[in-house]
Amino acid sequence: MTQHSDTAKRRYKSGSRYSPDAMEKKRRRNCERWVEKSIKKYGSIFNYDQAIKEYKTQKNPKVSIFCNEHTHEFLVSPDNHVQLKYGGCKYCEAEAVTTASLKKEKEKFFVWFDENRANNLEIVSEFFGMTQPLLFKCKIHTQQEPEKFLPTRMMHGPGYGWGCSVCAQEAARERNRLNLEQLREEIERNLPAGITIHKIEFDEIVAATRITLDCETHGIQKPIGKAQFISSREKCATCSRERLGYADAKLRNLIESGEKGYPCSLGVMEIEAFGIRALKVGVTTRTLEQRYRESLIKIFYEVRPFEIDAYVLENRIKIKFYEDKDERILKKGMGLGERWTGDTELYYFKSREPIIKYVKQFIAELSDSKIDYRAELDSFIIPTPFPRKSEFEAGEFQGPVPVIGIDPETNEILYRCSSIAEAHAMGFSNISMVISENYGRTQSKGVRWFKADDFDANNIPPIEIPNAKAVYCVERNQHFRSTVEAEEKMRELGFAVNSSKISAVLNGRRPTAGGFRWKSSNLSTSEILDQNPELFIEYAPAPNSNAPKKVILISVADKTEKIFESKADAAKFIGSTSSNISRAIKKNGSVKGFKVKLA
Repeated sequence: MTQHSDTAKRRYKSGSRYSPDAMEKKRRRNCERWVEKSIKKYGSIFNYDQAIKEYKTQKNPKVSIFCNEHTHEFLVSPDNHVQLKYGGCKYCEAEAVTTASLKKEKEKFFVWFDENRANNLEIVSEFFGMTQPLLFKCKIHTQQEPEKFLPTRMMHGPGYGWGCSVCAQEAARERNRLNLEQLREEIERNLPAGITIHKIEFDEIVAATRITLDCETHGIQKPIGKAQFISSREKCATCSRERLGYADAKLRNLIESGEKGYPCSLGVMEIEAFGIRALKVGVTTRTLEQRYRESLIKIFYEVRPFEIDAYVLENRIKIKFYEDKDERILKKGMGLGERWTGDTELYYFKSREPIIKYVKQFIAELSDSKIDYRAELDSFIIPTPFPRKSEFEAGEFQGPVPVIGIDPETNEILYRCSSIAEAHAMGFSNISMVISENYGRTQSKGVRWFKADDFDANNIPPIEIPNAKAVYCVERNQHFRSTVEAEEKMRELGFAVNSSKISAVLNGRRPTAGGFRWKSSNLSTSEILDQNPELFIEYAPAPNSNAPKKVILISVADKTEKIFESKADAAKFIGSTSSNISRAIKKNGSVKGFKVKLA
């Protein structure tokens, strides 16, 4: 029977099966097999020189592997390095995900392109993603230079972007070119008496179908679009104007035409204007809510007679309740030089029930009584003729508005469109809101838009950050357009600044953010962008007591050193805890074969 040496017996007794030499041989053998397996899987992508020195077991500790593709060193356990698809290199993984996504997007777009645009277009640049400009050459308009369009807008934009501005213009015209015979039939069904169709034609200049009507009273009218035709009740501009004005003029027109007018609303309401509340009796062919909007507080009573009877009833109320007229709003408006429309039919609230009773009685007797409308017209009360100041200025003809679209990053001109409709046909939306200064919008689907007449390539205004609050860093003497921008730029400088904490400083809830004092800035966006960097102050605040401190681990065995960003990272590397690392630093001791000191 084989006899064990005393050394072996002591080793077995302590729980160690192999000698240190045997353990080292085993470690080297496992390490060699691991490197061979890794190279077989990844080839020459990774360098294992440092990993071989650090290798202990397959599971722990993590080893340092160098990525030759991205010149980047990372930590990973040997076992995970082999198991993971990209070996644990975050850059290899991100690149692979991007490549796979790009391949998928390219396949998707090219399938759509072959089915929808290949007959008219040719792709003349490399595909870099759905949201990256792609150059197209039109096979129809061969004289046209290749143009840039975003694949995602071509696939999903209104009208399915054409990839050629000339094709888009033609498509916009065809879309607006209505079937004339169908349109004539539709219009004839909605023509009032005395109105006939003079002609229907397509206007090439404005790229829209225009309708010209003939009124037997006022003659041939100016051409209008289908939308205007539908929205107009009279279909004749002069007839419409004659229905405007005071009730006596409206009643006179109805008497002369022999019509009763449209069903309308007569309401007894509570309204508020200039901070004053009053009882209002009003007539409108719209709803009371639409007519009086924010001034309307409450509707007490409403009836729906024809216009001719409503105007008579409204005037009779003026006569009967003349002594109860409330002229406070009328006089207040005159004092302000800003009258409230409808301020001549206001009464004190004490008249509410008597007026409602009077209206009910009039409506009840309406079917049995025969009203002499001409006699009623002679008794009409004309509103008080207070003077009104007129400052109306004639406007310009609102034809197609040429627009220009630019890249918000480079200010390069991407699109020149002869109209907003053309831009919509290319896949963009809300262009009118973008080119207006009243809505706070600056882009449509990643493109900035301007009216062509107002565009100056040498003086493009900077992009405003919506709802942003400009801030000023006192110590650095630097202004930022928003708290978010302040965080981004300060972090680029290595300062751990948080935007929400900057807001807390501005609101008085804390004295500093990231070790800096902050104030609201009164500079404009242009002034902030034009700051002189030479005037910025190089200032570094004192580090926080709990800020991470860099740690150096020194191997007791071979004296090699390794730097970590924090105690936690160092502890994780050797399989220990942060408290053990702190204790070793304080007592100048060691942890698991490593001496520890602050960097």
